Amino acid sequence: MARVQCRFLGPLEVLVDGAPAPAELLWRKNVGLLTYLACAPTSRGRERDHLAALLWANDERGRHSLSQAVGSLRRLLGEGVLVVDPVHLALAPGVVSTDLQAFAAHEAAGAWAEAGALAQGDFLAGFAIPDADGYDDWLGAERALWRARMAQALARAARAAGDQGDLPAALAHVARATTLDPDHGPAHAEALRTRALAGDAPGALADWDAFCRRQAASYGTTPVAEHVRLAERVRRLPARPPADRLPAPLGPALQQLLHAVDTAVRAPRGTLLLLEAPAPAGASRLLDELLARLHLDGTATARVQARDPGARPWAAFHAFAEAGVLGFPGITGAAPNSLAVLAATFPAWAERFPNLAITSPDTPPMVALAEVLCAAADEAPVVLALENAHRADPSTGMALGAVLTYAARLPLVLLATRDPAHTPPALDGLRARADLVIGLG
Repeated sequence: MARVQCRFLGPLEVLVDGAPAPAELLWRKNVGLLTYLACAPTSRGRERDHLAALLWANDERGRHSLSQAVGSLRRLLGEGVLVVDPVHLALAPGVVSTDLQAFAAHEAAGAWAEAGALAQGDFLAGFAIPDADGYDDWLGAERALWRARMAQALARAARAAGDQGDLPAALAHVARATTLDPDHGPAHAEALRTRALAGDAPGALADWDAFCRRQAASYGTTPVAEHVRLAERVRRLPARPPADRLPAPLGPALQQLLHAVDTAVRAPRGTLLLLEAPAPAGASRLLDELLARLHLDGTATARVQARDPGARPWAAFHAFAEAGVLGFPGITGAAPNSLAVLAATFPAWAERFPNLAITSPDTPPMVALAEVLCAAADEAPVVLALENAHRADPSTGMALGAVLTYAARLPLVLLATRDPAHTPPALDGLRARADLVIGLG
């Protein structure tokens, strides 16, 4: 009994014992029967009458033609290739292996790049059987199904590559995904996100808007709310340089940080992440990549740099109030007293909340900001990034600890970078409290 290998994703290719299939096996009805049985969802195969109707007319002539095709398969591949009973017809287990089986195995394992590599084109691209309407209907349904599965696998492969910092690979994946299935909304959304990260937000938005117009004109549909919000976040994304591969030492660190933030969001808890790097450039580049991805995924982010350890107390911590926290969703749910304290401390907050009165005059601004951050984290994940923490005033370390205490059960992440060789003793406790420490260089 021969071993048959079939490639279905792309132009049909059939190998028998490693060699190209005999010409007779590739006659349209013969190979049509083989491909259909190879895709049968159960080991019982298909009913003989159903097969006769699918490929021929369901009459005596059609049943006779089916018997002839069965005879050809047995003669060309061996007697054991088919399992036949009075009603059903099936391929013997293990006789035929297909790229569909390999794709499904990679899919189940979450090996998206491997699954995407098998996506070489439409299901049975270019193949048809004249005068077999049932088979043609089946081909159409399978093509639509596999387009969606291939596009999804490639979109997820793009996300994985992007999270490793390999934007050129991610761009290649989304380009193939949207080409294979031009109507796949999630693939187009992933293309929008990936191209924005790669520094082409204007082009990505133009293509996204064109996709939305085509969907509305052809199907009367609009994007899901999640994708609409993504497009709005892309419009607010600061300009980024063109795509480049993140330096190899930084790629694993980016994945670690993304995983740590995801963990803090899924099982909400205040989390401190510490990134130790003797050279500030690498840490800064890593923060660029991390915060851009978090922003596009809906996380509220703010980033400040500690510059002068001799600055006024809480200087680095107060800087967060002036670096984006005012725009966080959910802050209006904070206690009015906390908002009033911040309005009395920072002019921008006074403009946003002009008519609030302080009811607890002894509330420090640091405590008020911590309470406001917790209100924001109650609505959406929050990530605060403090660069060069080794330059921060000593009171900032206390402030960071206080925020973690307030946000013990909320998705709030504090991410600090520092040069361990130049960290003053007053900030050494930061490392002991960290949930994750990542070293660079």
